Amino acid sequence: MENQEIRAAIYCRTTANNYINLYDQQQKLKKYTNKMGITQIEIFQDMVNSQSFKNRPALNQLLQLTYEKQFDVVIIDSLSRISRYVKECEKICNELYKNNVTLIVHDLICGGSLYE
Repeated sequence: MENQEIRAAIYCRTTANNYINLYDQQQKLKKYTNKMGITQIEIFQDMVNSQSFKNRPALNQLLQLTYEKQFDVVIIDSLSRISRYVKECEKICNELYKNNVTLIVHDLICGGSLYE
């Protein structure tokens, strides 16, 4: 059986004009994908003050592409990057699950200096 290349989407979100935080999220997640051998990556980023996922164009584009089976995994730094509201997180996680997309939450699996 051949190894199948994993198609990954990285999603980063921060408040408007917080470029440093956005850059830090991207670098951390790129480093993680490199360690995991994931080479096919597309990065989505939102810089918005809105907490509702309905007002986040990059997240909505990413979700649309998951419906089209463009990704195998979505990688985020923390669940709060998707939403700070449990119901919204649940809704998005269910959509990913229905489309056979795995959600990887970096801060839940990569704690400590081992992964830094």
